[in-house]
Amino acid sequence: MDLVILCGGKGTRLSEETLLKPKPMVEIGGKPILWHIMKSYSYYGVNRFILALGYKGDYIKQYFYNYKITGADFSLKLDPEEKIEFLNHSDEKHWEIVFVDTGEETLKGGRIKRVEKYIRNELFHLTYGDGVSDVNLNKLVEFHNSHDCIGTVTAVRPPSRFGELKIDKDDTILSLEEKPQMGKGSLNTFKVKNKKMLDFVLDNFEEDFIIQKYIDKKEYTIDLFSDFDGRVISVVPRERVLTVGGESYIGKTFKNDLIINESVRLSECLGLIGHNTLQCFFDGVDVEWIEVNPRFG
Repeated sequence: MDLVILCGGKGTRLSEETLLKPKPMVEIGGKPILWHIMKSYSYYGVNRFILALGYKGDYIKQYFYNYKITGADFSLKLDPEEKIEFLNHSDEKHWEIVFVDTGEETLKGGRIKRVEKYIRNELFHLTYGDGVSDVNLNKLVEFHNSHDCIGTVTAVRPPSRFGELKIDKDDTILSLEEKPQMGKGSLNTFKVKNKKMLDFVLDNFEEDFIIQKYIDKKEYTIDLFSDFDGRVISVVPRERVLTVGGESYIGKTFKNDLIINESVRLSECLGLIGHNTLQCFFDGVDVEWIEVNPRFG
């Protein structure tokens, strides 16, 4: 069975490393993340790897092109007629690696489409270039084969950074769960792109659904400070680069006159004072407000 590994992303959340190398080549214990992924799959008998390359793809090619030499002892005679004599071989000598340039800006679906012709079997594995895990692949394949489905996805719910109190209507604490698993609110959530898909979900699932508009735009948080007369003193927009469980884990400042002006206008309309955090979606043209959070402290 083949393994397709998506290795083309820029890894912007790890920019201190990825300015010089692609994210899959960031080292753990002296070996690239990519090597650890391949080693894990090889343990379960998957030894043919198709790498969908993009950002700094040559770095990955060079590493494995030289791996036969750097991963073994050898004897070298400087006579040009003599060949290198390998004294031993790495444990990875049975690996076959297919390198496919899929473009720096290509999205995930496009990368998979571009490597499609190199996939030999109907059933194959697919993972990200940072997808290190301890999943039992034999059980994964067994699970997939036991279900009549096109694909099987393996996922994890990360633990929350905070504890969770459950309180009833009388303000009585019912339980305290210390750092619960996140993602509970996303169960039975479906993204539909047209009415046909919506009808399918409504016809095949018995849950009572809440239908919401899906906004496919970047999300921004704005720290806004006003004096006690409502005059805006400071506006600092930040792009939410990584959001987990509704919390912004990683952000970067984003100076945009439209967002700043719309933030001031919203603040003046609502009469905000002190520190307020605003949240919006922005596509470069329209600002769409979703939250206003007054801060007290």
